[in-house]
Amino acid sequence: MERAAEYLKENTALSNASCWAQIERYVRWPGQACSYKIGELKIKEIRQRAEQELGASLSIPEFHKALLDLGPCPLQLMEDEMNKWIESSKPVESAAHQNMCCHFLFISLLLPVISSIYQL
Repeated sequence: MERAAEYLKENTALSNASCWAQIERYVRWPGQACSYKIGELKIKEIRQRAEQELGASLSIPEFHKALLDLGPCPLQLMEDEMNKWIESSKPVESAAHQNMCCHFLFISLLLPVISSIYQL
């Protein structure tokens, strides 16, 4: 523990008391640091998925707000809820765009019929 305290003291801006507090925390609760890292990796994975699926429409502040609004929760619940958020954040096509697509589809289906009637 002495070597660890010396290392922290030389490589951080922590006071001697803070160095010892950190070391004692890791010795008494060894899995705690791992849980932070696993959570960080899961959040980065979800954010990457949001960036891929939402592209330019992704609002980073809104992403973080949705994440923080969940409060403390199991990682699986966080992932499930954030996946729902990603789906609900996808841009919806406008009604005009949908109508235009329907018209093009309708015309493309009718064109062979019209052509055969009028022998175009």
